[in-house]
Amino acid sequence: MQAKTTHRGNYPQILYMLALLVPLIVVLLVSGGEQIAVAALPGETFADNPPSTPTPSATIPACGLAWRIVPSPDDVFFRDIDAISASDIWTVGATASGNPSCCTAIAHWNGTQWSIVPSPSPGWQANELYAVEAITDNDIWAVGTYGDGNETQPLSLHWDGNEWSQVPTPIIPPTQSLSLRILTDVAAVSANDIWAVGYMTNNGFYQSLTMHWDGVQWSVVPSPNPGQNSHTLLMGTTVVSGTVWAVGHYNADFQFGYRTLVLRWDGTQWVQIPSPNPGPSNYESPQTDP
Repeated sequence: MQAKTTHRGNYPQILYMLALLVPLIVVLLVSGGEQIAVAALPGETFADNPPSTPTPSATIPACGLAWRIVPSPDDVFFRDIDAISASDIWTVGATASGNPSCCTAIAHWNGTQWSIVPSPSPGWQANELYAVEAITDNDIWAVGTYGDGNETQPLSLHWDGNEWSQVPTPIIPPTQSLSLRILTDVAAVSANDIWAVGYMTNNGFYQSLTMHWDGVQWSVVPSPNPGQNSHTLLMGTTVVSGTVWAVGHYNADFQFGYRTLVLRWDGTQWVQIPSPNPGPSNYESPQTDP
């Protein structure tokens, strides 16, 4: 198994975690030092080309020390990217048309061009993917959310080397008229030990959400929500030397703005790890809308 060691391994992993605070661009480092970036720009108007039509690219000249635009499918936005090799790269997101987004969107890079690969969109609307984890070329996971716009549930998709299919996740009962359950990131220890993190609404508050895949099924794992009246959102997860970490932010008892949140799985439960809050005393970390 080829573990994900590109943008989430050791030093680059720290940059990835920090990049979660500015969710406009995700950078992936692949073999040979090549860098690939995908961006999701809120409010940007995209072209009207149907996302099901692959957009071929011209031959790409050897890259120097500069970014260059590579032609990619229109009318979609991407949130995450991962690579098996320099010619086997996946990126995930959603179609740009509609609010909320109608359909999941997955694109593949074969070393020459990007093309859209069909993916399930089980909800009436609000079908969106937030993260992708490539374990091997026939074992890739993508996570996000699906629903009807007022109620969403966690979404898990799996690539078996031939097609993307939905893998059932636990249905979390709604607690209010607008109930969101969103998985924002996914990371693998092994093919049978995979973690997904995100957030959900519960009686008017955002709460952390973590789920685990044991090779057979997904299950919800309890996770901390600091404070009695708290907004807690997990936005990223990674595996370092077999240890699972999750990061996000929270607002305890409506005080001090948002604070950083770092969790570590100790093999039995999630444990909150003290983390710095470099902002002013009355606004401890950058506030991010969910």
